Amino acid sequence: MTRRFYVDPGAIASPTAIITGSDVNHIRNVLRLGEGSRIRVFDGSGAEYEAGIMEVFKDRIAIELMERRESKSESPIELVVSQGFLKGAGMDGLIRPLTELGMTRWAPFTAERSIPVPDEKKTAKRLQRWRTIASESMKQCGRWRIPRISAPVDFKTVITQSDHRLLKIFFYENATTSFDSLPSNSAGTDQRGVHFVIGPEGGFSVNEAGFAIENGFHPVSLGPRILRSETAATAACTLIQHLFGDL
Repeated sequence: MTRRFYVDPGAIASPTAIITGSDVNHIRNVLRLGEGSRIRVFDGSGAEYEAGIMEVFKDRIAIELMERRESKSESPIELVVSQGFLKGAGMDGLIRPLTELGMTRWAPFTAERSIPVPDEKKTAKRLQRWRTIASESMKQCGRWRIPRISAPVDFKTVITQSDHRLLKIFFYENATTSFDSLPSNSAGTDQRGVHFVIGPEGGFSVNEAGFAIENGFHPVSLGPRILRSETAATAACTLIQHLFGDL
């Protein structure tokens, strides 16, 4: 199996490129690849290349880019996931499965019943961690695009700034509308994907539900059982990819 590695778009000067970061140690000391070894590299924006190692340095790997390949692993729809802040490492644990399922953007937010409120001083570190998790998951599952990770905002900002071209879904435990009643043309020419919103552990308030509905979100139930937020997000992503994407 040909190994895949990330290369920063700014480090590409076709027909050559430079690999830096943690992958250097992995290539040099774990895989023990050297001059002439064949690998694959991706730039996180949709391009992947067959490549050959030209020279191995202590802090970088010089490669030659060969054949550019077209992506066959990205979902045909844009899939934006807005998740209410969870306790502990709950947010970290969601990034990996949602990336594997084709999430294109992660948009965390604080709600009325969010228990943890993001610390501004720690936000930058959390964002970097989430981006690292998404990148590592992308390598494992064969995707070519790294999901965009947005900085946390408040609930109303998530709702009002939602792209009007996306089908808007609001998963709500008190909703009476079933998932299979969503508009059948949601993946058609007028809409390019889905934006769904999942609440924190305490769910949404009545006021938040009303605000989402007023702003064009469809309130939808995930069934008769109350699901943990982590379970709900993964289940919702799977169902949406099945109905409108490539599962």
